[in-house]
Parts: sequence; structure tokens; C-alpha cells
Amino acid sequence: MRGMFIRWFTLTFAIAIALSIMNGHGLSVAGGPMSIFWIAAVYGLVNAFIRPIAKFLSCPLIILTFGLFTLVINALMLMLTAQFSPNFVIAGFWPAFWTSILISIFSSMVNLFVED
Repeated sequence: MRGMFIRWFTLTFAIAIALSIMNGHGLSVAGGPMSIFWIAAVYGLVNAFIRPIAKFLSCPLIILTFGLFTLVINALMLMLTAQFSPNFVIAGFWPAFWTSILISIFSSMVNLFVED
């Protein structure tokens, strides 16, 4: 249970950093810090339940592109998160793509220093 909350706060921190970098570049968040917590919760649920199905169905494309199609799946999961979060707006695929890359980088960096 503790590990789940650590991952959630890590994801929230990564999303907050990515949103501050990408703000004004096709991405906007209304509300305060609680909106980012909500976005992180929804993004975590989307990644937990829908992303494995998407990866399974696109397995041939992932293999064909040596794993690079996973970046597209991450962007699509972020766009799906924006559909479920009323305060989160993404203008298109490319802002979602670059934001998902930033979230992946920052969450990986934070996870290096945080233990479960």
C-alpha cells in the first residue's frame, strides 16, 4: 500500500514538472495542485488497466519498431487521460507525445532515488 502511494506521488511530481515545461505548448490544466493529483490518479488507472491491453494488441508493431511504438502508446494513454479529466486539455497528438516522454523521463529519475 505504501508503495502505491509513493508511485502516485512520484507520478504526480513528474506530471507537474512536465506540465510546467509544456504549458502553453498545446497543454493546459485548470485548477490547482489537486487537479494534478487527480490527473495522476486517472493516468495511473489508465496505465494499469488499458495500457497492457493496448500493448498486447500492438505487440507486432512494438516488435517491428524495436519498442519505439511504446512511445505512441504512452501518448495515446495520456490523451485518454485527458478525456477522463475535465481540467486537463491536450491540443493534439504531438503535445501528448512530448509530454509523455517528459513524464517518463522524470518519473524514471525520481524512481531511481525513491525506494518502495
